[in-house]
Amino acid sequence: MSSRQDSESYRELSLVLGLLFALLFLSPLADWWMSRLWVWYLPYLLWGGVLVLGALIHWRCGSSERDDR
Repeated sequence: MSSRQDSESYRELSLVLGLLFALLFLSPLADWWMSRLWVWYLPYLLWGGVLVLGALIHWRCGSSERDDR
């Protein structure tokens, strides 16, 4: 039962990460952070942050699946 709850929590984390991606890159908020007021590499930093969060979610999910075996 614990692994089922863990699986659901990882799905929720993945969903939150997807919503964060949509908020940052697909919403009108993207026009604000893409303005010339910010440094040119800000989109790369944001994208890198999304990738790191996704990797952390995957790492936590993968380590709990290996423990269940």
